[in-house]
Amino acid sequence: MNSRVIVQSGMRRMFVEQEDIYYYITLLNEGYPQPSMPAGVEDGIIQGAYLLKRNEAANQESPRAQLVASGAIMREALAAAELLAADFGVASDIWSATSLSELRRNGMAAERWNLLHPEDPPKVPYIQSLLAAHPGPVVVVTDYMKIVGDQIKTVLARPYLYRLGHRRLWSLGHPRGAA
Repeated sequence: MNSRVIVQSGMRRMFVEQEDIYYYITLLNEGYPQPSMPAGVEDGIIQGAYLLKRNEAANQESPRAQLVASGAIMREALAAAELLAADFGVASDIWSATSLSELRRNGMAAERWNLLHPEDPPKVPYIQSLLAAHPGPVVVVTDYMKIVGDQIKTVLARPYLYRLGHRRLWSLGHPRGAA
């Protein structure tokens, strides 16, 4: 469903609004079930991320994690959320990242605007506004190279960002350095 929203937005911007832009989507050849698209997330799909699912642990005081998944690895993020809750009592929110690059561009634009307008109220990057009411460390998982998940580390207002990509887990901002 995310692809439909992105293609419709691209068609509207290119052919109706006559913007000089290009859109691309990545298609995979593996068939797997897609989670249902929550109501009202179309804007989030275009801006780069939206809340797909909120998981609760049995104990309301339990620790929380924010799982940001991009691409085909979403199935594993959903399974990880269930495992975290069942085996460790950790509640989690699952975010679908439709474009980590767009989230980075938005964060850089907010940073630039804030630098050039120090007297005005600061702009908040979209990903920060999404995660503001959702405590806990952020785990970014993607099927792409680890550097793809790194794109949003500078725009997150969190002490920890763990990102999983090809073959390794890195801990950015952890007091002991990269793991």
